[in-house]
Amino acid sequence: MFRLFGSFRPYFFLLPAGMILFVFHLFPLAMVVWISLFRDWRTADSAYVGLDNYQRIFESGEFVRSLGISVWYALGTIPATIALALVFAVLLGRKKRLAGVYRVAFFLPFITSTVAAAAVWAWAAAMWAWAVGNWLPLCWR
Repeated sequence: MFRLFGSFRPYFFLLPAGMILFVFHLFPLAMVVWISLFRDWRTADSAYVGLDNYQRIFESGEFVRSLGISVWYALGTIPATIALALVFAVLLGRKKRLAGVYRVAFFLPFITSTVAAAAVWAWAAAMWAWAVGNWLPLCWR
């Protein structure tokens, strides 16, 4: 009995992740494929057309053109992004004289926006607490 349960134990722990994968990835993907088999799924008189929608897409020149643009964009941006990330990693990781300047220049936008967001939330929370503090005694009368 315990030997049988022990073999299912890893799958039991993977069950929450599997449910999230199903609910947010696999089920929507299946629904998109199912909806694509109908002419107009938003109306009550939607007709089942099967793979005619896919045939129409692949025969049109717009799909091939947009696919080419997407591939061209990916081939242009992915290597450039990787090269730029490598340059930043080398500049931030070295122990030279200007390493501190590179680190400050790299992290300053992130830190500035985080501090600004924290200041706005602190101001909003203070205003909310002040408003609730003024309103609360009225409820107790």
